[in-house]
Amino acid sequence: MIRLKDVTKEYGKSASSVLALDDVSIDIMQGKFTVIIGQSGCGKSTLMNLVGAIDNVTKGTIIIDDKDITKMSRDHLAEYRNKHIGFIFQAFHLEPAYTVIDNVCLPLMISNVRKVIREKRGLEVLEMLGIEDKASVKSNNLSGGQKQRVAIARALVHNPEIILADEPTGNLDSKNGLEVMKILKEIAESGKTVIMVTHNPDHAKFGDVIVSMKDGKIESIVNNN
Repeated sequence: MIRLKDVTKEYGKSASSVLALDDVSIDIMQGKFTVIIGQSGCGKSTLMNLVGAIDNVTKGTIIIDDKDITKMSRDHLAEYRNKHIGFIFQAFHLEPAYTVIDNVCLPLMISNVRKVIREKRGLEVLEMLGIEDKASVKSNNLSGGQKQRVAIARALVHNPEIILADEPTGNLDSKNGLEVMKILKEIAESGKTVIMVTHNPDHAKFGDVIVSMKDGKIESIVNNN
């Protein structure tokens, strides 16, 4: 379980500061697809970045599997991200000059996994997502939908417990957006914890739990089972 308790995030200081999260407390259950919805600036991406240890809290605690990540050192946080978190971004963040398989295997390369082992795992994940035939293609030659599948494969390749998806359908047409939502739903059904932020109410309906945010606070939590 992921537990945020009295979490506040403030950017800047004194009169020019911006309160992104305001005393937020929430439990996010393991193996569920949790969708955080709200307009731009509501704090949803900030919340995700804190869970993913990309940013630090101003105050409060974040407990994941009985570990307080707000008390971890920088090195331990980097290790935590690489082992336990898979990130999916709206802008894909693929290396355009790399092949698909090299993009997918980047987390394993960072972990010093031998090439033969990481490429075997990378091909397995690409096959699961139906794009194994693109393994040797440069990522800048892919369509938007294909790029997002590669990004999802990269997030899964090191078998993390938690998948964080930040507006993963924002750069896709409706057909490819729907396909990505189905994939994320299947990932959650396989037992992984999936957290997605979006402003799209139709895509939010795929979640097991829908969290609505406004002005840095949680407005409502709805179980969608």
